[in-house]
Amino acid sequence: MSAHILSLSAFFVFMIFAAVCIFFWWKKKRTPPTQKPVEDLQILASAESLEILHAPAKLPLPARLNDLSYKEGPTKWKKAMEGIGASLQAQGVAHIILLHGTFAGDDPLDIFSNTFEQKSWQTKWQKIILPFRHLRHAYRVLKDRVIGNVGNFTPQYCATLEQGLQAKIQVHCFHWPSGNHHLARIRGLIHLIDLILSLKVQKTERVLLIGHSHAGQLFAALSQMSQRPAHFCKILGQDLGLLSDATEFQRKLEGLMNLNLDLATWGAAPRYKWHLPAHWSLVHLLNFRKIPPRFPNPWKLLTAGYGDSIYLLAGPGSDTWAPFRRDRKLNRLLDSVFGVGLSLHHWWFSIRTGIKLHNQGRHFFIDYHDAGASRFFKSFLGHGIYTHPGLMLFNFEIMVTGLYKEKK
Repeated sequence: MSAHILSLSAFFVFMIFAAVCIFFWWKKKRTPPTQKPVEDLQILASAESLEILHAPAKLPLPARLNDLSYKEGPTKWKKAMEGIGASLQAQGVAHIILLHGTFAGDDPLDIFSNTFEQKSWQTKWQKIILPFRHLRHAYRVLKDRVIGNVGNFTPQYCATLEQGLQAKIQVHCFHWPSGNHHLARIRGLIHLIDLILSLKVQKTERVLLIGHSHAGQLFAALSQMSQRPAHFCKILGQDLGLLSDATEFQRKLEGLMNLNLDLATWGAAPRYKWHLPAHWSLVHLLNFRKIPPRFPNPWKLLTAGYGDSIYLLAGPGSDTWAPFRRDRKLNRLLDSVFGVGLSLHHWWFSIRTGIKLHNQGRHFFIDYHDAGASRFFKSFLGHGIYTHPGLMLFNFEIMVTGLYKEKK
């Protein structure tokens, strides 16, 4: 009986997948292209620059990606990493902050963050909150063991990076709840601002922030807030009630303007607009081998045939529902600030209009050699490959070139 049910389920799944493929094919044939096939990636967008690169060789992708420890690293790798550390230190980089992306945090459904971070709960229900904080920490440890380095910065990755640089540069792993909607990102950003300011960065020093996936939206929102601190303090404090002290938060934003920040996104979809101060720099690393058509082939999406399939599917409208009614209301208000969050119509429109780039920053299209039916799940549809420890040196070489090549 169970085998019969299983076969029927497999049949229905196959039929649904076939129907989706036929629908995409029909839409592609029915809708005339708005422009000729793009041969030059530079034509794609209003970016400062775009370069096409290839990873040095195919990376071994076992079922579970193992960490690369500094002690076990080959001599050539160690020397190259030390060279990266020397280059970063010469540019004044004193701190590196690594941020994971959506659903890789300790509260991906954004349940505990909404409730237990309220002051009323923190003062009256401390004994109840404490076990849940331990539970979140235990979930984080379990998550690191299960998914490893697939779209995730593990503690060992951070330790290997700091040891490999062999420089006076501190590496920090920043954890945020990682819910897939505006409010979760803003809550994470508020804590990120506190972390940056707690580092006591000197005027001559720089801070390098690296964000995977939608962590890049935190950086984009930060760039907007730094340019209009009073405006955003009114929105977050008076309109949304997210700030306990709006005046103090405005002072923090104004303090950030005095810092030298370098921002790097790994696989971040272009959702929020960038408004970078002149003394900040920005670079984007994207896993793409070719330009996807206006109607991507479903099979190539599932096998990472184009590259980062999640990047193509994470456009405007791709947010998920917040679990609480109040949060959903606040997300609708934030739509007017950061763009549409949850909307099937906008999401479908973003998919069928083709690939897009960020409005600021240098873009690097990189072939990480992770395509194919036997490899795409191990790199999570081409989206989790960026944080592979074997790519640490390669990615940092690109970032040093993109962020500091033209700096004196």
